[in-house]
Amino acid sequence: MKATWTIGLLGWLAMSGATFALAADEPDKILGYRQNLMKSVGANISNIAMVAKGEVTYIGNVAANARAIRDGLAAADPLFPAGTGKEAGKTRALPSIWEDNAGFVKALKASQDAAEAMVVAADTSDLGQIQQALGVLGKTCGGCHDDFREKQ
Repeated sequence: MKATWTIGLLGWLAMSGATFALAADEPDKILGYRQNLMKSVGANISNIAMVAKGEVTYIGNVAANARAIRDGLAAADPLFPAGTGKEAGKTRALPSIWEDNAGFVKALKASQDAAEAMVVAADTSDLGQIQQALGVLGKTCGGCHDDFREKQ
């Protein structure tokens, strides 16, 4: 029944000439999207860190957190186009992202690789492997932040 309703609605929209506005990739919107994505990555890293430190016992959730980090960092590549620095709004992204884009891409790739290793470690549910992978991931994130993100 639900499928019939959906098909009927889509047919009605098509026949009525309804149009849909496509989102424009305005620099300020890209900036907001990027910030949301990176906050999500940070939140998932924080969750894994809480498990790694023994603050909570949710080791069963670490694999999902690790996949979210990996997927978030994989989606970050196109979110740093020219024009999405401070000229687009409030951001801690430094001009060095665009001035040394090859260095930035290399740093992001290192974090993406470390995130993939975090997934592998998380899938073992071995706390020692998780802690080790988290340390490597933290260093790659920090390395990118050191050169490409303004300090608070």
